[in-house]
Amino acid sequence: TFAITGGAHNVVFWADCGGNYVSSNGRILIDPDGYVFDVTQGFDPNDPTAHAIPGVTVTLYEYLPEWGGWTPWPAGLYNNQINPQVTSADGYFAFFTPPGQYYLQVDGKPGYQPWRSPVITVVNEIVHVNVPYTPWSEPPAIETVTEILLTAAGPQPASVTVPAGTTVQWRADVDGLSPADLATQTDDPVLQPLSVLNPISTTLGWDGGMLKPGQTYQREMNQPGSYTYTDGLGNQGQVCVDTCTPLAVTLAAFGATARPDAIRVSWETVSEIDNAGFNLYRSLDGVWGSATLLAYVPSQAPGSAQGFTYQYDDADVTPGQTAWYWLEDVDVGGHTTRHGPVSATIQTPTAVTLASFDAAAGNPLNGLLAWTVLLLLLFASRLFTSWRRKSRLAGRED
Repeated sequence: TFAITGGAHNVVFWADCGGNYVSSNGRILIDPDGYVFDVTQGFDPNDPTAHAIPGVTVTLYEYLPEWGGWTPWPAGLYNNQINPQVTSADGYFAFFTPPGQYYLQVDGKPGYQPWRSPVITVVNEIVHVNVPYTPWSEPPAIETVTEILLTAAGPQPASVTVPAGTTVQWRADVDGLSPADLATQTDDPVLQPLSVLNPISTTLGWDGGMLKPGQTYQREMNQPGSYTYTDGLGNQGQVCVDTCTPLAVTLAAFGATARPDAIRVSWETVSEIDNAGFNLYRSLDGVWGSATLLAYVPSQAPGSAQGFTYQYDDADVTPGQTAWYWLEDVDVGGHTTRHGPVSATIQTPTAVTLASFDAAAGNPLNGLLAWTVLLLLLFASRLFTSWRRKSRLAGRED
């Protein structure tokens, strides 16, 4: 039998029945599915239910512009599926969906932090999303919290050193966001503290999910070592448990501001240990893949524990055009760490045209004075024209 569940992709089945070939066709759906597991206990691909978490609410959201944007996927329209789903003892969830843009919101389990997936694009291939669910920190770890602020310029501070057993908390920055940016990043978060160590394959990794402005993620750090992570914008940070080699550059600020004839890109460092210089990249569409190298700026404090302030004026931008910038610090070994993007727009210059000659409203003396000046100018112009005409006639008579 072939059950038609909603519609997404056309398929044709062929069967060999004693040398007779028969076919059937229909439409199938592709599923985002996976397991919710405790990230501190790990995920076993050979036994994905080993550290599964039951009782977790998993809600699938779909981007439907005609419905106002992100909205819970209408699962009931597709063979009476259920959304949201609550995991059972095996921690498994599955949604059979048509092609589109989706994300998973995972919450509802006491003692665990909410988690939001990046945008999931369902096209032609089966999509598996295993959820590294992280418990909230408890005493004594929660009594010593080190906070890192995730900003557009990168994590602040970029490197922290904490004793084993400390809770590190990442917070998505709110300060400096306009109401429009705040609304946009609430609907489409861009910040995600994600360790370089894959949380699916090691208990030392973590994935904080997509954080809305003001939202936090906590991870208890118990194993000494150096842990590098990214923030969702291409910036890197480092957590040193007990002790480790610090990053080559600690960045204090990175921004871009529009000037009358250029965009000024500026950055400030706190320290530049083993730093050789900086690569500055520019993109005109906000996509890193299209960015080109704009300049290499040598370090002004190479190998120093002190910082420095830098600026670069980009005059090769058309008025009205927006440009995005990334900064890479380059250590003496050639390794790079990327920061950004930041952006700015050069305003289109405006022309001033005299549309009328009028006096200030409500003051007759101003009007009289203005007209007097105008008449004097006209009279002087007539006298000058008459004098030139007489001079020319006199010259001809001579």
